[in-house]
Order: sequence, then structure tokens, then C-alpha cells
Amino acid sequence: MHQIIIFYVPFPDMISAKEMSGKLVEKGLIACANFFEGENQYLWKEQPLSENEVFAVFKTLEAKKAQVEDFIITHHPYDTPCILHWPINCNPSYFHWMTQQIK
Repeated sequence: MHQIIIFYVPFPDMISAKEMSGKLVEKGLIACANFFEGENQYLWKEQPLSENEVFAVFKTLEAKKAQVEDFIITHHPYDTPCILHWPINCNPSYFHWMTQQIK
């Protein structure tokens, strides 16, 4: 069993999601990212809102989980970003590729 960490993080737009991803990849904190466009509904100051967002999925190793989370918190454009993460199993060849990408 090969386990990696998946982060799910919403962004206001594709530009900010890709900027964050690029920095995380350059620093060797994640192996790669995927982006999905969608809509978010929530209450803000007791008012219902519906906005377009970009949802990023960052893939990393357990040893980098805290560093990835700290970097996101420090550099995210939202005051209170949603940062979800969980362990997930992957195939051996993908795990090997990830270990080559992450410093």
C-alpha cells in the first residue's frame, strides 16, 4: 500500500490557484495539482452568496503535509481559506513518480 496526501483547496479564480500550485511545485512541496471550476454557495455576514470558484487538488507526501498547509495559509488570497486534506492510497508507480518530484 502506497499512501499520499490529497489537499482540496478552493480559490477565487484560476490565476490564483495556478500561482499557488506553481509555487508549491517549485518548492518541491507537491508533485502536481488538478483544477476544477465550479460554484460555491455559503452565508457571509448572514447573506446567502453564490460564487464561481476554482477547486485545486494538490498531491503530496505525508512528510510534506504540514509544510503544504502552512504555505497555503500564509499565501492564500482568502482571509479564511478552506484547506481539507486526507490520506489516500495510490498505485506503486505513481507513488514512485511522486517521490521523485517532491524534495
